Amino acid sequence: MFSFLQRKSSGPAGFSLLESMSAIGVMALLVAVAGPAVLPMRDAANVTHAAYTVAETLQYARSYAMTHNTYTWVGFYED
Repeated sequence: MFSFLQRKSSGPAGFSLLESMSAIGVMALLVAVAGPAVLPMRDAANVTHAAYTVAETLQYARSYAMTHNTYTWVGFYED
């Protein structure tokens, strides 16, 4: 009935150790080459996020000052 699901060859099933190790080696090489290319994008995303956080904080302080008819200050510190 489902002849396409049955194996045609009589050889062993699965991958050999050599095939598995070569596939892992190729993946490791790709990660080693692509890894340094991804790091600057992550750093740029962190800077962008920090800039938006500063802008939101300043906007909130301005809104608070206008609502309460007073002055506000914003201080920054390092964790």
